[in-house]
Amino acid sequence: MDKPRRDAFSNLARMLAHNSKKARDQTVKKLRRWITKRENVTELELLKLWKGLFYCYWMSDKRPVQADLAKKIAKLIQPLAPGRAYLLVRATLTTL
Repeated sequence: MDKPRRDAFSNLARMLAHNSKKARDQTVKKLRRWITKRENVTELELLKLWKGLFYCYWMSDKRPVQADLAKKIAKLIQPLAPGRAYLLVRATLTTL
């Protein structure tokens, strides 16, 4: 992974655990675009993203906020090709 991509990826994963709901919501939107555009996402990258998503969900302390985030997370798989969708599901189950 080259340096600019690694920095953008690290920032994305870090912002998922931000204490501001607005920042987390914006990052989930960016993640959806990022994961859709990337064709060579590794399983390790997805595991790191899922760690961020786990903390993003953890920081969502109200039930309606958690329900909305769960829907957004579930929709991440829809635009992916079957091979990448499989990696995402695998990273999900490994994290959980």
